[in-house]
Amino acid sequence: MRSVLRCSVMFLSACLVLASCQKGQGPEDSLDESGGFGPSCDEVATVLAGVDEVSPLGFAAADVLAIAAGEHTTPMVWAEPFDDGPILVEFGPESGESELTATITHEGGEIRHIVSTPEEGEGWDDEMEEYCPDYMAIDVSLRLVSQGGALDENVDAVLIAVTPAYSTIYEELALDEIQGSFEITRYEPEDMKLTPMVVSIGLSKFGMTGSAVGGVEIEGGGDGGDSWVGFGQVDYAAWPGGEQQCNPGEVAAPIDGAFQEFSGQDVLDLIGAAAGLTLTWEGGEPSPVVVTASHEDGAICFTATGGYEGGSLGHLRMDASATVAAEDGSMDGTFDVVVRGRPAADGTLEEAGLSVYAPYATQMPIAQFEETYGITGVDFTGYERAGLDFSGNYMPEGGVAGALTVLGIIPADCDDIPPGEGCEGDTIDEIAMATWGNQ
Repeated sequence: MRSVLRCSVMFLSACLVLASCQKGQGPEDSLDESGGFGPSCDEVATVLAGVDEVSPLGFAAADVLAIAAGEHTTPMVWAEPFDDGPILVEFGPESGESELTATITHEGGEIRHIVSTPEEGEGWDDEMEEYCPDYMAIDVSLRLVSQGGALDENVDAVLIAVTPAYSTIYEELALDEIQGSFEITRYEPEDMKLTPMVVSIGLSKFGMTGSAVGGVEIEGGGDGGDSWVGFGQVDYAAWPGGEQQCNPGEVAAPIDGAFQEFSGQDVLDLIGAAAGLTLTWEGGEPSPVVVTASHEDGAICFTATGGYEGGSLGHLRMDASATVAAEDGSMDGTFDVVVRGRPAADGTLEEAGLSVYAPYATQMPIAQFEETYGITGVDFTGYERAGLDFSGNYMPEGGVAGALTVLGIIPADCDDIPPGEGCEGDTIDEIAMATWGNQ
């Protein structure tokens, strides 16, 4: 048994600060414009001769525009008013379900190849270079119209692409210059500052995704005391609507949709084809085991920003359900996992994997643990809760290597801790381990 972690009972939340950038300059210093490429990148632009010139990225603007140009229509959903403590933001006139049409045209606008590298002195290492990938920037015209007319915009925009399969537009709209009927109908407190609306659009063969968000800025203190500034994000709308299951910079695809050379179904098929698997508990004998994975619903997400050298472009992730059944009965359960697919340089499937998401943060009563995972023979004496760390990697040639660890948890008792003093947090011990696979 090894004691590996004392979990903190306090969690830190991350804030995303949206910076502005001069239109047409590309995403060098702005998270809005870059779609997450990195906030501090040195960039050098080279103007290309036209849409047919192949850039050093290996594709031409014509390849990008073959997917991005033209009219794109998608369902959209307007968000509920923002109401969080002292901050209130209401807007209209549209609400609920709607429809959004974006029309993108290129009429001789400048086309640039951008070489991007992390700024010196920013604490970046070689592995962080994927956050500053090289990309293509194409000056285009954007017509953006919502069904009820709240958005009715004609603007110059920059189409950004690291691959012809996916391109993005990040456009900042000053609230008092929006050409449609959108308006802020009420906001509190009245001295609060509302930042521009940032419209993000992602375009791929699977359709159009994106959102419209804004921000609030509040200042406090002063008059001899410490002054402070607070920021918050206001969601206005999202498309295609509902819960956005993929992250910014990811493309949502159907189970049989391939962003490059493999689909989510291909990943599941690789997992399902694995043969000759055994499960071996520490100190025990191998037992034949069957491991399967299935996907019922939810998005299949492909990473669509970053370069091949960074190893991120085309990565797949999806929520799935895994079933593990050992012949000796030591494990027989069905539980949630994250399935991933890693592409090779040519876009084909190089490796698949599955794992329990955040195992050290996911815990349950021991009786529920035993029912969920069907794990028997583990001594939980002295522990109140349990968790499981489970993962496996699959190679196209059939090799499989996996491991699991049973976690025994003693919850922290922080009730008697005086205010202002930290609590050590839960005690988490690794109390049983096993390997599985065919290697």
